[in-house]
Amino acid sequence: MDRVSAGHRPHGCHPAVFAKFYLFLAYFYLFLVFFIQNP
Repeated sequence: MDRVSAGHRPHGCHPAVFAKFYLFLAYFYLFLVFFIQNP
C-alpha cells in the first residue's frame, strides 16, 4: 500500500491532506500555549 501511494501521488489531493494536518497541528499548538499560560 505504501509503495502504491509513493509511486502514484496526485498533486490535487495532496494539498488538502496537508492542509488538514496543518490545521490539526495549529489547533494542538494553540491548546498547548493556552494550557501553559493558564496552569
